[in-house]
Amino acid sequence: ACAGNAARVFSWWRPPPPPERLVRHWECSACHGVFTEAVNPTEALPTDQNYYEKFDFRYCSTACLAAHRKAAYKLPFSSPRPTK
Repeated sequence: ACAGNAARVFSWWRPPPPPERLVRHWECSACHGVFTEAVNPTEALPTDQNYYEKFDFRYCSTACLAAHRKAAYKLPFSSPRPTK
C-alpha cells in the first residue's frame, strides 16, 4: 500500500534538463573560419571541427596548414576556405 502511495507522491517530479554544453570558439589561422570545441572533452560531438596545431597557430585542415607553411608562416596571412 505504501509503495503505491510513494509513487503517486513523486509522480510530479521530472529530472532537470542536462546542463548546457560549454564550448570555446576558435579561429583558423589561415582561412579565418570560426569553429567550436567542447570545453570538456567528454562533451565533444562528432560535428565538432578537428584541428591541427603548429607553433602557436591552429588550423581547421591540413590544407590550411600547408598553405601557411608554403608562405613560411608569415603574418598577416589569409587563404581561401578549403572545400570538403
